[in-house]
Amino acid sequence: MVNLLRPPSVSSSSRFGTVTGLWRQQSLYDRRALKTGIVHFGPGRFFRGHLAYIIHNYLAQKGFQEQRWGICGVSLKSQETITRLKPQRFLYTLTKHSSCAQNREEAEVIGSIREIVNGREKCEYVLEKMASPSVHLVTLTITQGGYHLDKNFNLDTANEDIAHDLQNPSTPTTAIGFIVEALRRRRDRKMTPFTTLSCDNLPRNGEILRKAVLAYAEEIDPQLAEYIRDNATFPNSVVDRIVPQEQESDYNYPSRLLQVRDRAPIVTEPFWQFVVEDKFTADRPKWEDVGVIMTSDITPFL
Repeated sequence: MVNLLRPPSVSSSSRFGTVTGLWRQQSLYDRRALKTGIVHFGPGRFFRGHLAYIIHNYLAQKGFQEQRWGICGVSLKSQETITRLKPQRFLYTLTKHSSCAQNREEAEVIGSIREIVNGREKCEYVLEKMASPSVHLVTLTITQGGYHLDKNFNLDTANEDIAHDLQNPSTPTTAIGFIVEALRRRRDRKMTPFTTLSCDNLPRNGEILRKAVLAYAEEIDPQLAEYIRDNATFPNSVVDRIVPQEQESDYNYPSRLLQVRDRAPIVTEPFWQFVVEDKFTADRPKWEDVGVIMTSDITPFL
């Protein structure tokens, strides 16, 4: 487990403005008008430096034309991210830092996350959010451990958390359990299933996720597994961006570049890549407009 650094105290940064104040002055879109179109499991540093950044750029480019893709983050483990970001209304700064000769640095406030909730405490809230008509995408950055796989990349049904969810499918504690229960609710309500998109650095991550979801569903209800097999999609993706572990120096960038104090700054390299199989059940953002590579075949990018 990584020990997170303590954010600077308010008194030590009182001469700086706030992230929320800067957003009000320079906002590129109206966060109050955003609808939740994406539910994301695992709102850690990589997610905030990669997918949330890409969605932010998309919202900024589309402006008032596109208000459907706000993000609800779901944390199933540490609640440190919620503790830090909630006072800032889930806004944070992202600094692109290059160590090349020019040593170029750019910083901005990211506004794509509408909220982050504790999934274990607000299980029903999360499930109903996933089952709402506005949600078209469920995305994940939960690392390999979050999928609860065995050494052969199959779902480990003997895992303590998975075993709990199989016995209590309507009150899940794992991402797999949440996905299956939410898809069951959408099926029963005759709604189109959401697309489930893994953004973890696993080979053919969508296929691994689909296999785990189907194995779990089969244990609960074979008819539900058949429905998911025939109707739900799990695109493969390839993700690439260096988002280092938190450093004490991260807090210097927002104060120096933006004159604000940030409780949860993100520092990344400038380069990023996101390749996604264009295999969605229904609506999706036009990510290609902001540099995402949409493809019918992920193989050349693996």
